[in-house]
Amino acid sequence: MRISRPPTLFGLFASTTDLPGIGARLAEILKKRIGTTVIDILRHLPVAIIDRNIVDDLSLYENGRIVSVEAEIISADIPPANTSRPARILAKTKQSTIELIFFHARADYLKKMLPVGERRLISGRLERYDGNPDKPPRLYAAARTVRYHAKN
Repeated sequence: MRISRPPTLFGLFASTTDLPGIGARLAEILKKRIGTTVIDILRHLPVAIIDRNIVDDLSLYENGRIVSVEAEIISADIPPANTSRPARILAKTKQSTIELIFFHARADYLKKMLPVGERRLISGRLERYDGNPDKPPRLYAAARTVRYHAKN
C-alpha cells in the first residue's frame, strides 16, 4: 500500500530557491546550514532572541546585553577618517549618561543620524567600564546596526 502526500503539503517540500528573495548565493548558504527544502527552514529553530524594547534603567541589565534606550545627544567626538580611534558620542537618558562608541563609522553618517541636541532611540551592546560607577556605561554598535528614529 502506498500512501501519497496531500497536495496542500507540496509547497513544504519545494526547493528554497522557489521562495521570493532567495537566490543562488543564499540557497547555497541555506543548503550548508539548514537544508534544501522549505520544510527544513521551518524546522530550524532560532538560537537567540534580541529584545529591542526600550529600557529606562540600565543598571538592571548585565554587561554584553543588547539594550535600546531613548537618549538626547549631548556631545560628539568624531575623529577624522584617517585615524583609527572610535567615535564617541555622549548621550543623556532619563536616569543616566551613556557613551556611544562607534568603530569605523563615517563622520557624515554620524553627524546626520545623531545630531547634537536631538533625541534618538539607540540600540547597542551594553558595557560598563571596569565596573566603575563614575564612568558612564557604554553602548557599542556597528554604525550600520544602530536603530534610531526622531522622537516628537
